[in-house]
Amino acid sequence: MAHTQTFGAAAGAFTGRRPILQRLGAFLSGALARRRVYHRTLRELQSLSHRELADIGITRGQITQIAKETANGQ
Repeated sequence: MAHTQTFGAAAGAFTGRRPILQRLGAFLSGALARRRVYHRTLRELQSLSHRELADIGITRGQITQIAKETANGQ
């Protein structure tokens, strides 16, 4: 005779949810992508001369904030 066991509500608690490692992986992937965008933007803006920055309406003091906003999609 076979024995079966039911776990009630706990058995379906994770139904339809992504496993935690998959969610963690997606979070880390997104964070790394944002970090790459931030550093690329920062590097590109810092490489511009004061005159080139003035031509596009940016001061050196704004570079970090602009890089953060670009990385976060704002």
